[in-house]
Amino acid sequence: MTQIANANGEFISLHTIARRENLSFGYLEELAGQLRRHRLIVAARGARGGYKLAKPSEKISISDIVAALEGHTKTLACVGNNSNYRCPMQLRCPSKFVWQKLNDQINKTLSSMTLVDLGGAKLKAK
Repeated sequence: MTQIANANGEFISLHTIARRENLSFGYLEELAGQLRRHRLIVAARGARGGYKLAKPSEKISISDIVAALEGHTKTLACVGNNSNYRCPMQLRCPSKFVWQKLNDQINKTLSSMTLVDLGGAKLKAK
C-alpha cells in the first residue's frame, strides 16, 4: 500500500511493486484483489494501468488494511463480539479481561494510524 500511495496519484503496476519489494507477482495479485473488494484501491487495465488508492492516504487506516487482508484483529477467539465461539472457561476465565483490554488497545492503535503514518505520501485520490 505504501508503494501505491507513493506513486503520486498515478497507477502503478504490480510488476513494479513486486520488483521493488522483492515479492511474488502472484502473491501481490491476491492482495490487490482483496484490497479492491474492500474499495481501498482501484485498478486500470492497459499499458499505463495498474493500481492507485481509491481515497486519500490519510483516510485509509491501518485497521482498514488489516481488515481487508486478514479480517478483524483479535488476540484470541474469545475476545470481541464472536457469538459463535464458546469457551468452557467463558464465565470464569481469569485472564479474559487482560486479553480483551489488549485487543481493544491494538484495535484503537490500528484505527488511529493511517497509511501516511506508514510512509505513504499524503495524496488525494483522483
